[in-house]
Amino acid sequence: MIKTASSILAGLILVLGQALAGSPDKSFDRNAGRIQSRTGFGAIDGHTHDLVPRGGKQPRQSEIERAVAAGLRGAVLAFPLETTTPAGLLRQIRSDMEAVQGYSARKAVETVFVDRFDFSSDGERSRAFQILPSLEYFDGVFGGDLGVLDDLKAAGIRSVTLIDFPGDRLSEGQGGDLRLSAFGQRVVGRMNEMGMAIDISHLPEPLQRDVIRTSRRPVIASHSNARAVAPVGRNLSDEVLTEMTERGGLVLLTFDREFLFGDNRDPSSAGIPRLLKHIAHVVRLCGLEHVGIGTDFGGSGENAPADLGGAECFASIAAGLAADGYPAEAVGKIMSENIAAFYSARKESTLEKETMAQEGIVSFADFRTLKGPYFGQKLPGRIPQVFAPGYVSSDKRELNSVFTPDGREFYFSLQIPGRGYRMYFIRREDLGWSPPRPVPFGSEASDVDMCLTADGRRMYFGSNRPVGGKAGGDFKIWYVDRIGGGWSEARYLEGPVNEGKRALYPTVSRTGTMYFQGIRPDSLGDRDIYRALLSDGEYQEPERLDEAVNSVRGEGDVLIAPDESWMIVSCVDRADGLGAGDLYVSFRNIDGGWTKLRNMGLPVNSEANEYCPMLSPDGRYLFFTSTRTGNGDIYWVDADIIADLRERGFFFNESHPSTNPYLGQKPPGLVPELFAPGIVTTGQSEGCSGWAEDGDGFLFQRWIDRKSVLFQMRRENGAWAQAEKIAWTERYQVGDFTVAPGGRTLAVVSNIPIEGLGSVGEGGNIWIAEWTTSGWSEPRPAGFGINTEFHDSYPSLSASGNLYFFSRRPGGYGQSDLYVARLANGLFLPPENLGGKLNTEAHEWDPYIAPDESYLIFNSMKPGGLGGDDFYISWRTASGEWGEPVHLGREINSAKSDNRPYVTADGKYFFFTSDRRGNRDIFWVDARILETFRPRKTSAKKNSF
Repeated sequence: MIKTASSILAGLILVLGQALAGSPDKSFDRNAGRIQSRTGFGAIDGHTHDLVPRGGKQPRQSEIERAVAAGLRGAVLAFPLETTTPAGLLRQIRSDMEAVQGYSARKAVETVFVDRFDFSSDGERSRAFQILPSLEYFDGVFGGDLGVLDDLKAAGIRSVTLIDFPGDRLSEGQGGDLRLSAFGQRVVGRMNEMGMAIDISHLPEPLQRDVIRTSRRPVIASHSNARAVAPVGRNLSDEVLTEMTERGGLVLLTFDREFLFGDNRDPSSAGIPRLLKHIAHVVRLCGLEHVGIGTDFGGSGENAPADLGGAECFASIAAGLAADGYPAEAVGKIMSENIAAFYSARKESTLEKETMAQEGIVSFADFRTLKGPYFGQKLPGRIPQVFAPGYVSSDKRELNSVFTPDGREFYFSLQIPGRGYRMYFIRREDLGWSPPRPVPFGSEASDVDMCLTADGRRMYFGSNRPVGGKAGGDFKIWYVDRIGGGWSEARYLEGPVNEGKRALYPTVSRTGTMYFQGIRPDSLGDRDIYRALLSDGEYQEPERLDEAVNSVRGEGDVLIAPDESWMIVSCVDRADGLGAGDLYVSFRNIDGGWTKLRNMGLPVNSEANEYCPMLSPDGRYLFFTSTRTGNGDIYWVDADIIADLRERGFFFNESHPSTNPYLGQKPPGLVPELFAPGIVTTGQSEGCSGWAEDGDGFLFQRWIDRKSVLFQMRRENGAWAQAEKIAWTERYQVGDFTVAPGGRTLAVVSNIPIEGLGSVGEGGNIWIAEWTTSGWSEPRPAGFGINTEFHDSYPSLSASGNLYFFSRRPGGYGQSDLYVARLANGLFLPPENLGGKLNTEAHEWDPYIAPDESYLIFNSMKPGGLGGDDFYISWRTASGEWGEPVHLGREINSAKSDNRPYVTADGKYFFFTSDRRGNRDIFWVDARILETFRPRKTSAKKNSF
């Protein structure tokens, strides 16, 4: 016994208990508050049937108003089964709930049905008597139907006492070999998923052990005592007590005389001292946190000792605990707090955490902090993002992923070292998303490549589990059907689909047509894509798709659009591939055939491996796996990128028809937008841009391994070609550039060696290249008057050929200044500093000159800007002078770095580079915004005082 409380405190509580026992009708209200102060938030009855009088019984047990008066704050109300059908059971539960509410209303006692206890001081429930609904049945509930659990939870049931009833098929074997059946295991797994407590009080010991070991959540024995104190078969052995509480379980001790005393059932024996012995035994064996009270009022009939005959006995139990030396906080745990914690806790047990860790599951972060659809993640745009980093995507290898149509369950596969692949799911529950748990239909084999039918009622997946009792090791397609909120046993897909080898990665259209990868006699490569039509509920002989899709190289991981208008396929070893494996897309032709597979290009693909595509049920997001971060992580991207590819006809490494001069992009308004996301702007850092050849060529800069490389896209005969590197830019460090009006002269910064002239910094000299019939010519230096040993950069040519640039040469106003070199007779005159109105003591750089030299846009780091460097514009006055520079405002500038200005030759769009999204990206905006910064003439007005 614990001997830490003072004898004075014990005496006071004993007096309290005697007063309650002697005159219960007068002492309840006065003493209830004292019980609550001793136990934290009152007492809780963890298992009772009598909250209202039944069948004319005298009010002897635990009726609500007596319970409240005695200091109880809540109870677990067990509905006894009095019908043999699930429908009748649900009607009975609803009827009993209405009876409780009606009775409490008549007695003016506020009650509330809950699914977890909440006694917080600021909660509405804290003022009411809380009732958590449970179910205790004796004549069978399941009948082999897992969906009953969903009906029970919908009716409010939070806990179920499992009974070994033959019709429920929960067990198999007999005697010492009695164990959970496959269906029983699914019942346990489904209850774990739903957060329903599993009560093992009525199970024989072999099944108790099996349930404890099968369950991934702690279990409860809601009305069982210790067999070591009272040797009764229904009481718990020390072995069961130890095993269940080591896994976080809870034991609630009951008042039934048989379970208290065993064979000694002398009606005159006091029950409280015996109950205290059971409590002491469990506390010594299991710990203080695993004990509570479950009276079984109404279940044990009149078989409780006199001193344990009603709710008022809780005060006497508390007094007895104090007299035995339990401190106040320990009394509170036993009387209420342990029960409240068990039913309120939504975190998994230590056992589940350890099991997940052993299996290599993602870090066991608190998923329930994640709220809302898609785990509350920021929705992606046209550039793929890692999905749920630190939760789903981790330092392990994840692949395959699919949400259920209602968005409340997420399934994915994880590679377990030495054990193949396991399938996990995450469920959106009342308080947030659950941590990942293995699917209840899993096996010791590898389970991968899951997909759901459009209605979500069937899941197909690949597995190498044994077929027909034979372990062949080959992957085949299996399926499970939705039963209520759970799944059936896994079944092998009979028929011709599985007749070949390695049938994997099934995907099903809205009409049920299945596409999959496999190796069959007519395969062209080591794996091909096949299609099987569904007829009268059975799949017909698969047909191999033609050479537009399949090849000798091998194709797999096929994703079919719900309407079969497109498919995405994972391919390796293709000439146009970007990495180890890429995702390719094919569209359905008017004649029903398929277009040739085309690489989806950047930013979906990378130099790494991309595979396992899957579409969210609403069609909004494309999920896939990529190793670009070193691990196999799940990425997601806006699925509109697929429609973009089709509408623009743009495919990586292949020309396509287009009449739009801006790569098929919707023109922007007066708010800057990313330019060509997924085509030009990919998240790899792009900057600088220019339109060449009267709009038939587009040039841009991309950093690859920290080196700037220039790319060009050309349109010939109405078709845009792939982005190609300008060959000579790979040989040197190439910096910023602009394209002159007319689109046939390129001014670029590079560190190409110039004999007799050095350069400070990277790429510090200006070069000129011309467009020829064979492409851009080898560049020539702009001239010694322009290029110096100092950094000279960002050249911009006007229509007359005048060259504007910035330089760090000495003799200027600040750290770098703006200059102009005028063109005369084909040669540049010595550069002129643009003066103190434009240049300051800070950096001025990146000038862009209008074709007619009517305005100049440039960057400055002078004080007063928004970010590291901001855009300013200066308009030329009627006298030819430059006007006062005007800040381009928050419409263009940001708190980050904004630079590299350029306006299209037609004057319609203003392009620039910004790192406001983290990487350098190319933005564009309607150039009319520049006019809003042009100085306006003001008319003089007479003063009127």
